[in-house]
Amino acid sequence: MERNYAFDGARGLAAIAVVAYHIGHNVGLPLVPSGYLAVDFFFILSGYVIEKAYTRRLADGLTFLEFAKARIIRLYPLFALGLALGLVRSLGAIAIGDHRAVDAPTLFLQVLLNSLLLPAQIGSDGIFPLNTPAWSLSLEVAINLIFAAVLFKFPRHWLVAICFAGAIGMAVGATYFGSMDQGWNVSSYWVGVCRVTFGFTAGVLLARLNARHSGQLAPWIPGLLVLALMMPRDWVEVRYDVLISLTAFPLMIVLMESAVINGALRQAFSFLGDLSYPIYATHYPLLIPIGLVAKRLHHGPWSAAALMFAGTILAAIVAGKLDVLFRRKIAHKLHARFSGKLSKVSR
Repeated sequence: MERNYAFDGARGLAAIAVVAYHIGHNVGLPLVPSGYLAVDFFFILSGYVIEKAYTRRLADGLTFLEFAKARIIRLYPLFALGLALGLVRSLGAIAIGDHRAVDAPTLFLQVLLNSLLLPAQIGSDGIFPLNTPAWSLSLEVAINLIFAAVLFKFPRHWLVAICFAGAIGMAVGATYFGSMDQGWNVSSYWVGVCRVTFGFTAGVLLARLNARHSGQLAPWIPGLLVLALMMPRDWVEVRYDVLISLTAFPLMIVLMESAVINGALRQAFSFLGDLSYPIYATHYPLLIPIGLVAKRLHHGPWSAAALMFAGTILAAIVAGKLDVLFRRKIAHKLHARFSGKLSKVSR
């Protein structure tokens, strides 16, 4: 699948919206109040891209283990970095005697379970206490593996049924809890499962339908996505969350599918696309330490928010560079090992 720069731009802006949403909660400002809905956009886009990139290859003989290795190499390093940052933050809280800090055995269990992509609501409100947004990354890895194991073989009518079930679960969960911002703790984890079920299968279905548009609106769609995520919560109800996730996000992907982006906008969207996963995976553990620095420097909420944003962006740029270098090194080692096996066979 060729690189789609409109997808890059939308993905990057959605990740920044999530960061702004979390910063707003930290400093008490209504920044991008509906930013949590970006997760649903990510799930749909993931299903679309994975279907386009891998279904033919899986049908032609790509094994489950080969697929799993490729996806783990792509997703796990930054996932692990986010957990490591969370661990450093937790150790710092223990060192300074923070009353909110967990004890060492609890921290050990959190690290053990979360590093295995498993939920761990131990000594915390969230199931990924070291890095709260990692709940969605763990579900992303899980649905990717399910896709390679069985989902890519499913006929369209089965995918529609699964997608419909996920949509019903999302609507029920959002209504029950009062918003779609669910999945990060034990009590609402089932809603997160429904979100990834609907989103990923909806993306797969869109890719199979091969719905196309002229792409003329594509450069504007990332901006419209941000506007959708900025809707104040006192303006909208739960039905807004459900409606946007079930209809607007899939439509946006269709409108961006045939996009042709050139010039400076292409460079900007490319940068945003490269930044999207690093900033999503690493930003959350950095917010409290940066916030404490801002408090010590007597920053107000807006200047503290700006400091948090600048710090997380800078950290994400560095993390992204390190991730690329690491994955290149791993790819080189795997290529060398594979070449060595071939040479032994040829002998």
